[in-house]
Amino acid sequence: MAFVNVDLYVVDSTPRANPVSGVVIRVLSQDGKIFFTQVTTDVNGHAGFLLPDNTTYQIRQYKFNVSFTNPQYIVVNPAPAVNSFSLTAVLVSPPVSLDPRL
Repeated sequence: MAFVNVDLYVVDSTPRANPVSGVVIRVLSQDGKIFFTQVTTDVNGHAGFLLPDNTTYQIRQYKFNVSFTNPQYIVVNPAPAVNSFSLTAVLVSPPVSLDPRL
């Protein structure tokens, strides 16, 4: 078992797939019992990790006013394979009142 680079990219659900920064990403064991690491995405929506290969991981994401499918699972393959994954975020905006007095 060796450590390999794992790249996660968080993009929004619009057709342009804009990167989403400031998303907290946690990496846990497949059953969710062991915590491995936590990183926040940069302005490009990128979060990079060094993780042991030949393993399935559970990914959990959080950002205020953003909806995610949690948990998600990734399989990290040995070295010549590229371990790059894209995760989709749905930006949530509060409803706007039609009543001008509110």
